[in-house]
Amino acid sequence: MISKEKQILKFKLWKKWKNSELKEQRKQSALLLEAFNKDRASLPQPMLPPPPLAPMPLPTPDPRTQEMINEKLKKAEDLGEQGMVDEAQKALEEAEALKKLPARQEPAADSSKYTAADVRITDQKLRVCDICGAFLSVYDSDRRLADHFGGKLHLGYMQIREKLTELQ
Repeated sequence: MISKEKQILKFKLWKKWKNSELKEQRKQSALLLEAFNKDRASLPQPMLPPPPLAPMPLPTPDPRTQEMINEKLKKAEDLGEQGMVDEAQKALEEAEALKKLPARQEPAADSSKYTAADVRITDQKLRVCDICGAFLSVYDSDRRLADHFGGKLHLGYMQIREKLTELQ
């Protein structure tokens, strides 16, 4: 059986080795962050975001939906006259919900019908991380990038790649 002092000594040595390994990983993460920031600095700075678009007015419902709305309103009126207030309110709520439904549209055939919001979604400048393959935006803050480079997934892939080079 191993004495208590030997166990403590082994633990201290292991802890020292683990800390040195973590320092090396942090150093590599800092170098990656620095290289990423150099690449990001060479890109043109983003323009100010466009002013928010005015809210679109609710489209007029198609004829079939409008007919259903009118039926619900008529039903609500009849129920209200009969004294069935709860049912009348429910019919009114259904009519309001129908009004909020978007009008049925045919699929857009040409790209000129896309709105600015549709284009803005794909306007990000993304880069693939060389180590783990994650998408990183070139506009991410240093804090976010540092979190990525020090994250479990990134460090795990780094260890896998190091082990692979050792085995080859």
